[in-house]
Amino acid sequence: MPALTIDAGAPAWAQRFAGAASSALAALRAELRSQPLRPAQYQFDNLPDAARWPGAIIAVWDGAAYSLRLSDGVAWRKLVMEP
Repeated sequence: MPALTIDAGAPAWAQRFAGAASSALAALRAELRSQPLRPAQYQFDNLPDAARWPGAIIAVWDGAAYSLRLSDGVAWRKLVMEP
């Protein structure tokens, strides 16, 4: 991720802020890349509107196990895991 850029003539406080924000974003990115992804979890009978979340992946609990679902913009489609 590129560092935040700021005009050389910007006030010192703005330059300090841009530097601190850039460092914080780089640290956050490194932390997020080092952890497993945890999709949002939903009960089977309480799923969000798939039309509002095209391309999103969620974990769905059906009372016995979780499954991953992908929104195609119309419905939540179950992702089949190959053994």
